Amino acid sequence: MATPKYVSEAVHRARAAGVTSLLDHSAAEWRGMFRSRVRCGGIFLLDAREAVETLRDGMAGGRGTRL
Repeated sequence: MATPKYVSEAVHRARAAGVTSLLDHSAAEWRGMFRSRVRCGGIFLLDAREAVETLRDGMAGGRGTRL
């Protein structure tokens, strides 16, 4: 379970990276940014990135529901 501390760390890293989407960097690039301090904030960010990617690919692949 992600604690507020982990979420805060992930948000701080994303803001510092200057991205508008978690998909602006690959999972490998995000891992590299957290390499020196891979903590739960980094794990949370990678999980969030994967969820966004899944949502994007699900809609783009025609498997999602169109509203």
